[in-house]
Amino acid sequence: MAVDTRFWAEVSDDQLLAAVSETENVSFVMDVFRRLSPDPKWTKLALAQLEKGHVETRCFISWLAREIQPANYLEIGVRRGFSMVTVAARAPEAELFGFDMWVPGYAGVDNPGPRFVERELQRVSKGKKPRFISGNSHETLPNFFSGGRAAWSTGCCGGRCLTPIRLT
Repeated sequence: MAVDTRFWAEVSDDQLLAAVSETENVSFVMDVFRRLSPDPKWTKLALAQLEKGHVETRCFISWLAREIQPANYLEIGVRRGFSMVTVAARAPEAELFGFDMWVPGYAGVDNPGPRFVERELQRVSKGKKPRFISGNSHETLPNFFSGGRAAWSTGCCGGRCLTPIRLT
């Protein structure tokens, strides 16, 4: 089921939180986390928060991917692929595009690279193979979109925001 675009104008914060917090959605996200290689810094923390009933970023991403079923998903700042894997698990037919500079030790955590993310994707989805674009997204995105591509994105450089947008 696709989300009606009027949804965003009409939904309250409490309604959105209730939708994202649905038991099925939270359980789905927990299952995805458990199937991935553990991140030494974040996996235990994220699972503990979910088990306490708190909503984690991937809950929103999972719910939105389930509702929208994007044809294309673009992520800037992939790192270990947690968000991309969540989208792939919910929308296996989506074309996945990941932009990252793959800086080792970025923000004090491991940044294992595109091959690692491909293996993580195989753990949860038999969907389409992702395409990774390495380099500074300020330089690589203009070339990517010069061909008229469109995608749905939740990523931001450094993971500082989570704003679903349609890029055209």
